[in-house]
Amino acid sequence: MNMRFRACAALLLTGLLVFTSCAGPPRTGAPLERFSFSHSGMSTGSIYTLTVLRTDGGWKMKADLFCSHEYEFPMSQEDVRRLTQLIDSHELWKWNGYDRADRHVHDGEGFDLRIWFEDGQEISASGENSFPAGYRAAEDAVKTFFIEIMETNGIKKSILKGWNVL
Repeated sequence: MNMRFRACAALLLTGLLVFTSCAGPPRTGAPLERFSFSHSGMSTGSIYTLTVLRTDGGWKMKADLFCSHEYEFPMSQEDVRRLTQLIDSHELWKWNGYDRADRHVHDGEGFDLRIWFEDGQEISASGENSFPAGYRAAEDAVKTFFIEIMETNGIKKSILKGWNVL
């Protein structure tokens, strides 16, 4: 009985180590360094890249939208805190290592997510016509976050309407 217990315990421990190593980087609470989310699709309104990065002068947001609409705005520390909460609430760390494509779809869409933290950890995920669990809700939250910043900085809803979001 004792030998069987040890064998089962060893097997269980091995399984835990294997499966937890696939869960992506742990949530360390490390400060955000940079965030980038890109989306591609068949229409111009579905092609965009949204970036947040730290500069010597603070934080800035970049939005490269359809038809060469490019915007850059400063961000507050509160904005960065809200983005970090968005990352946590949608559990984006669980996406780390996601890299899938559905090659049977001729038209469609894709995404690329990269998040860098001060402690050197990264979250990296991408997909072509294949998306991790919770993708649509997270994409909507990211777009809403960036739209709020753009509207606060004077970008009109009429410009954003072409961006498949309003």
